[in-house]
Amino acid sequence: MATHQVSAALGGTAEPVTSVAFSPGGKTLAEGVADGTVLRWNAATQLAIGGRLINGHAGVNSVAFSRDGKTLAAGGNDGSVRLWDLSARRPVGSRLINGHAGVNSVAFSPDGKTMAAGSNDGSVRLWDTVTHRPVGGPLTGQRAPVTSVAFSADGKTLASGSSGGTVWLWDMTAHPPIGTPLINGQAGPVSSVAFSPVGRILAIASYDGSVWLRDVSTRQPVRPVTESGNPVYSVAFSPDGKMLASGSIDGTVRLWNVVTPSQSLRDTTNLVRYLCALAGRPLSRADWAQYVPHLPYRRVCP
Repeated sequence: MATHQVSAALGGTAEPVTSVAFSPGGKTLAEGVADGTVLRWNAATQLAIGGRLINGHAGVNSVAFSRDGKTLAAGGNDGSVRLWDLSARRPVGSRLINGHAGVNSVAFSPDGKTMAAGSNDGSVRLWDTVTHRPVGGPLTGQRAPVTSVAFSADGKTLASGSSGGTVWLWDMTAHPPIGTPLINGQAGPVSSVAFSPVGRILAIASYDGSVWLRDVSTRQPVRPVTESGNPVYSVAFSPDGKMLASGSIDGTVRLWNVVTPSQSLRDTTNLVRYLCALAGRPLSRADWAQYVPHLPYRRVCP
């Protein structure tokens, strides 16, 4: 499965880009910066949108859009989460206080009612976005700092990655962990996790510069997206699942085509498993002709 950089790198800051997130419509890309600011970009024209959102003296470790695209969350290294009204360009209510542990990652549930925040103390806390009150107790189990959290498209599962190289999956109905943690293997500390918009693909980025796609249902890695010498801090899928954005320590954001398969791919099993998981349904003849034209059609996918 080949991946291709499809855009020039976005500039705008000399500071490390710590987080990237697409708006629900895919037209805007938000960029959290270590200097305590948030920048927004037009994904098509690659031009900046408005001025910087200032998060105060706290460096921004994570950014996330609400499902309606009207609100942006920014988690800071001061242990707080700030919600922004993007149309008015002003904060919404008071900060969500996560204690003294820095917030490394934030994510909205698909219905927008819950905010998840992963922290340096190894916990994940859930917040009601309307009342700004905690939802239940902290999700614990990871001994290393939680570096990234992400909800599945149906909101039933939360993934949390840690600097210890593990990814935990949580059942959002009663909040227990699902099975044993996923081990990132030799890739090392997990810097970012992101679910594809449809299907069961989870992207896992590492500080060693690698990004892997994993089929959550089989709990098996599918393939690497890219490897580089620069640590990857954050990854995010576009709403159609065809692109993956990666933000790196060198201050750049890169966009990757994660759909088009390589004609020379030898591991057909991984290819078909990836396509099934990405689609979330059986592959039609049209799908097959587009993505694997070098192989005869057959009915696969559960």
